[in-house]
Amino acid sequence: MIRAGASGGRIGHTEDLCEELEGAVCYNRPLNCWEAFVAATENPLVGIWKLVSCEAIRTSGTRIPIYGRRPVGWLYYDEAGHMSVHIMKSGRHHCDSETKFGASDHEMKSAYEGYEAYFSNYSIDAERQTISHKVVGSLFPNWTGSTQHRYYAFDSANRLVLSTAPVGEQPDGNTVVELVWERLT
Repeated sequence: MIRAGASGGRIGHTEDLCEELEGAVCYNRPLNCWEAFVAATENPLVGIWKLVSCEAIRTSGTRIPIYGRRPVGWLYYDEAGHMSVHIMKSGRHHCDSETKFGASDHEMKSAYEGYEAYFSNYSIDAERQTISHKVVGSLFPNWTGSTQHRYYAFDSANRLVLSTAPVGEQPDGNTVVELVWERLT
């Protein structure tokens, strides 16, 4: 398992790896073995991602957009092992009140159902292609203190797929949520 944000000790450093990475360059400067190892194992999740789609996949294969056909969202992963995600339904209605505490019960319910957010520490299991989010705080209170597991895959260097079940697998009786993200940075 890779712990995002783990300090740069020489764990996994072998002579075979040095031979494999021999001749690596960065900015036209030859890298020593350790620099090449770090460059080769850089965390591909780090950056800012824009939401492309968020769908529930039923056992029948039917896909249902959870936050509408054009959801809005950003996902942040940093090198220190922190993440944050915000997702909302586009075109949410404004409340009649200028403050959230003056909103009606119906307006609060609509606002809550049209938005999802949490922040966490994370770790990656590259072998199983999973990310574990240890939730520090969440809009949905029951997730605070929980660990949310997501499967991941890359459609390309700039496209990330996160899923509540292995990416590409058909649901086995449970609805699967799949999110597609596009890299911004």
